[in-house]
Amino acid sequence: MTRKPTYKELEQRIRVLEEECVKGKHTAEGLVKERDFTSAILDTAGALVVVLDREGRITRFNRACEQVTGYSAAAEMKRIEK
Repeated sequence: MTRKPTYKELEQRIRVLEEECVKGKHTAEGLVKERDFTSAILDTAGALVVVLDREGRITRFNRACEQVTGYSAAAEMKRIEK
């Protein structure tokens, strides 16, 4: 039979889990900032930028591509997801 953890052990495990949650939240916030920064760079670049996945599907393109092709990036992403 396994022994039941003590109250102190449970408290310690809760503290560890809380710390892991905080670290995860900081990581997620950092990823959002990085995504926003990358989007800002892509959208202000004067060059045409098209991002493809490994299967060759368009996953992102910038405003310059929208202007040249006449396609909306948001509409294309919805079309590709279907």
